[in-house]
Amino acid sequence: EAIRLLSSLSAQIAIAIDNARLYAETKKLSLTDPLTQLSNRRSFDIFIDAEIKRAERYRRTFVVMMIDFDNFKNYNDKYGHTAGDIVLQKLSRIMKDIIRDVDFLCRFGGDEFVAILPETDASFALEVAERMRKKIAAQKIHPKITLSVGIASFPHDARDEDRLIDLADQACYEAKQRGGNRVLFTFKPKEHK
Repeated sequence: EAIRLLSSLSAQIAIAIDNARLYAETKKLSLTDPLTQLSNRRSFDIFIDAEIKRAERYRRTFVVMMIDFDNFKNYNDKYGHTAGDIVLQKLSRIMKDIIRDVDFLCRFGGDEFVAILPETDASFALEVAERMRKKIAAQKIHPKITLSVGIASFPHDARDEDRLIDLADQACYEAKQRGGNRVLFTFKPKEHK
């Protein structure tokens, strides 16, 4: 009878362990971009919310970098989406290798990526963004793919998540409008009194 009881109990434990493993795997998949294996937009929302709370509590700074590939559409048009996917995987690994372990990098959508650099000021963010930009520009990819990067800092540029992202996005857009392959900071006009 004891053997029967232990057998039944071990079967239930095995099911519970398998369910826990499946739950953990499903959770990971829901927070990871399947192509690049980087975090995804949902993971970004969780991370930036926590980072804002932490930065406010400890009076720290952090930087958001909006990163967009220049000429990626031309590459996709010439070689197809499968080749484009391979390039995105390669370039995302390069960017991930450049940032620190404490930094966060995610695929925001398409060929747009976002990095959050905790306890970082704008000058250090510029160094990181320039390393990324130069390393990507040095790749032997034709048509040439480069980076446009927009940088916004918390709390200097904005204290609100949406505003911070918008400012980094606007700076990235402006970098692309100026020909791409460049890093720009947010521009906030002085308010008149």
